[in-house]
Amino acid sequence: MKNLLTTITLLCFSVAANADVFICEEKKSDVTRPDGGSNLDLGTYGLTKWIVNTDKGYGYEARNVVYVGRCEVNGKYWLCKNNDDVAERTFAINTEDLNFTLSSHYYGSSVTTGAGTCIKA
Repeated sequence: MKNLLTTITLLCFSVAANADVFICEEKKSDVTRPDGGSNLDLGTYGLTKWIVNTDKGYGYEARNVVYVGRCEVNGKYWLCKNNDDVAERTFAINTEDLNFTLSSHYYGSSVTTGAGTCIKA
C-alpha cells in the first residue's frame, strides 16, 4: 500500500511539472457593443499582461495570479477556455510564433478582444 501511494504521488508531481508557462503581453485590445457607439480602444487605459500555465489556466499578471479555464492542445495552438453565467472566453496561443488572441463574449452586452505576443517561461 505504501508503494502504491508513493507511485501515485510521483505520477501527480511528474504531470504537474510538465506544464508550459507563457508570459503574454497585449499589443491591442478593443470592445464592441451592440449599440455601435461604444467601441473603445482599451490601449487608452493600459494593456494587460497575462500568465498562462497550461495545467492551471490563464490569469492577469499579478503577485497572486488567479487562474481560470482549462487548457488543451489543438493542433499548433494551446487553447484555454472558460465560461460562467455572464461570458465565454477563449485564450489561444500559436505555439509556432507565440502570438496570442483572447476573445470574451459577454452575453448580450459586449465582445472584448485582445492580441499580442508571448514568451515561453
